Amino acid sequence: MRNFLWIVIIGIWSTFTKINAQFAHTTCSDQIQSWKIKKTELVEITNRLPTGNNLNHESLRRIIYPEYMSYNETSNSYECSLIKLLYTIGSDRFSTISIGPFQMQLKFINTILKALPPTPQTEIVYKTLEYGDYKAMVDQLQFLSKIETQWEILLMYERYASVIGLFKDKSNTDMIVNYYNSGKTYRVYSNFSKLDCDSKNYLDWSIFFSTL
Repeated sequence: MRNFLWIVIIGIWSTFTKINAQFAHTTCSDQIQSWKIKKTELVEITNRLPTGNNLNHESLRRIIYPEYMSYNETSNSYECSLIKLLYTIGSDRFSTISIGPFQMQLKFINTILKALPPTPQTEIVYKTLEYGDYKAMVDQLQFLSKIETQWEILLMYERYASVIGLFKDKSNTDMIVNYYNSGKTYRVYSNFSKLDCDSKNYLDWSIFFSTL
């Protein structure tokens, strides 16, 4: 049974890789218009949602722009299926696969849930999930993939960033953007592989989309 599940996992990963390849090797100029449409949609949706304690809506969007612009729902469905299978066979890899429009890992969500108490802005997430219970998360992947849910988690991340001291300069979100992407406070110079039409790292793409 376990060998059969690994065959299924390999099949899902192969399909997921082929889907991503369809979006590769296109020029940035070919994608500008679609990026502008996606940005407009994101702005319209998130402007109706709560803002952060330290960051306004646009500063919060800067954190996730590169992930959002490279996201597609078909890939997400395969990622969710892969998480469920990996969890079923007892592989820890399930917690490091990203899901949703802001591409959040279950490990990332779990860290924040454990570190912070709930607030009125984030109570829906806390009511839906158990503290540190990965099974609850795996059972609620569709909920966790919703943009409204991920925005709530992004608000938690902003609070978490304050707790661990990333708001030494509130006017500069670069450190918070870097930490969201890599877990490091400094700029990572390797290219962001999900957007390969130009040689930009995550922070550079964040700035680019903010000014698009």
